[in-house]
Amino acid sequence: MKKHLISIFLTLALIISSNSVNAASNANNSLQINEVKSTLCDGIFSDIYATLDLERMYESNAPSDYAGIYADENGTLVLCVTEGNKNKYNKMLSNIVERQTVLTDSYSLKDNTSSVVKIEEKTYSYNMLNSIQYALDSHLDDFKIQQTAILQEKNILKITINDESMKEHITNYLYENIVGFEPDAVCYVVSESRAVSPKANHACNGVKFYHALFASSYGTLGFNGKYIDSSGKTHYGVFTNAHVAPNGEKMKISALKTVGTTRFSYIGGSLDIAFVEFNSGWEVTDRMLEESNANGIFRAATADEFYEGALTNKYGATTGKQSGRVLSTSVSVRVEYDDGVKTINDVFEFSNKTEGGDSGGPVGKQKTREVFRLYGITFAGPEDGNDFGLGIKLSNIKKAYNIQVFGSEGWS
Repeated sequence: MKKHLISIFLTLALIISSNSVNAASNANNSLQINEVKSTLCDGIFSDIYATLDLERMYESNAPSDYAGIYADENGTLVLCVTEGNKNKYNKMLSNIVERQTVLTDSYSLKDNTSSVVKIEEKTYSYNMLNSIQYALDSHLDDFKIQQTAILQEKNILKITINDESMKEHITNYLYENIVGFEPDAVCYVVSESRAVSPKANHACNGVKFYHALFASSYGTLGFNGKYIDSSGKTHYGVFTNAHVAPNGEKMKISALKTVGTTRFSYIGGSLDIAFVEFNSGWEVTDRMLEESNANGIFRAATADEFYEGALTNKYGATTGKQSGRVLSTSVSVRVEYDDGVKTINDVFEFSNKTEGGDSGGPVGKQKTREVFRLYGITFAGPEDGNDFGLGIKLSNIKKAYNIQVFGSEGWS
């Protein structure tokens, strides 16, 4: 009887073990397929970006039938075109998929490209949505607009307002100033409590960064790099937000470690940025959080790696490492700084958890087992929650200042 019971037990154990192995194997296969798919999607996006010259879209000068691009919740890349133009893009997309399948060695998905990329028809062109946003940028205060964000998946400009009575005024203004404006191109969100505020609460990227006594208020160190001034002289140091590192302040990562002094600090336009020049004895590093950490910044992300729905990692002194997605690549927002409300435009929004003290921290593209490519730095989030964050684009910092990011690949 005992032998019989032991035999049954061993049989069950073998079945359970076998099922566990199969489950683990299936999980690994699924992970590998998702990674191959994600890599192929990145290659396709990069190719589309170059083919359509999408750098022009932020100036409302993209192809007139282009309506956006995003990755959906399944990781499928979706190219959006205006109604009646789907067939026009089928051949182009087919050629791009074929080319990128070879370049990214993604042959396992060759017969299932519909799960990788597809085309959707939308009502409004990206140029139209961008023109509406641009027309409102200089009137956020006038219309009590808290934030505007282009949502490419929904093909709409989301306008967050504090006062519902302003909806009619905004709509009338757009009718008067935007040729061909239709009210369905925008949606309004009334939210009195969703104001955003700065998240200021070696210098390794992502660590606590402060000037106040005993770190009573702090932000996060963004990235190591260099700044070349108008005379051609190179200065090495670190970058964070201006509201974290005011001009002339001595910035620390601990009570006994003063990294350097803020050389420039600016808030306005599309920027909330400061550069802290190193004291003698400091050197640049690509490491994240601590020197022993295997993770670090690889390089600056390129424009063709930055799209709505892209996976992101964010590092903050308060929340640590947080994963999420890009929610919008084009946001204008009113931010409540200590010295008053300011409008900051052309920033990006992400779903990563964000709390006070995370300001200035690095945000970038990072998939499973892949390197970190820097999109920009956190600068704001909701006052009454932590379910999203806003970032200053690295590309806009580079347009304003002659800077480079230090990463494990070198300077970029």
